[in-house]
Amino acid sequence: MTKKQKQNRLRWALDHQNWTQNDWDKVLFPDGSRFEISVGDTRKNILRLSSESFDSSTLNRTVKFPASVMVWGCMSSRGVGNLHFIDGTVNAQKYQDILKENLLPTSNKQFSGNFIFQQDGASSHTAKSTKSWLENNNVPVMIWPSGSPDLSPIESLWGVMKKELRNQRPSNKDALKSKLQEIWDNISNDECQSLMNSMQKRVQAVIQSKGDVTPY
Repeated sequence: MTKKQKQNRLRWALDHQNWTQNDWDKVLFPDGSRFEISVGDTRKNILRLSSESFDSSTLNRTVKFPASVMVWGCMSSRGVGNLHFIDGTVNAQKYQDILKENLLPTSNKQFSGNFIFQQDGASSHTAKSTKSWLENNNVPVMIWPSGSPDLSPIESLWGVMKKELRNQRPSNKDALKSKLQEIWDNISNDECQSLMNSMQKRVQAVIQSKGDVTPY
């Protein structure tokens, strides 16, 4: 993390240190994440004689580039929104389509339009056309410091999903999508509220670390 990023994070935390839980409960956090069929550390230790080093019976085949899927989701204190599976690279137009299909229905359902949208500084997010789209659809955007995944509670949900996948190990892309959707649908509103309840502590942690990384 650069010195400038630390300064921006600290400034942001100081600006939000007096936010109440009610303030944070109005924020909708989105994010994207990639999931692979082989998740986690799948290495195995094999005991063998030196003469058996390259014997086919003692070798374990692995997939060098396992199939994966990219997803986009959002969450607030009131639960999760739609889980969207992304094909290809996300440019500004595709990002706006994702917001139209998923953000607007979720915000209308959870907040009736009274919410704040958090997003990072990805190029598709900060494009002029995206800014215009957000303004035209009356979506207020929260200023967000770069290099701050520890401040976003949805990162914790991705961690939960990846942990679940380690136990399931889907064998193909369709099975992976199905399992991801199942896990996402089973995330409770209470779990989301619990994560949102950590926002004040996350902000204080950034202040205490003077903008540096935190345990979150």
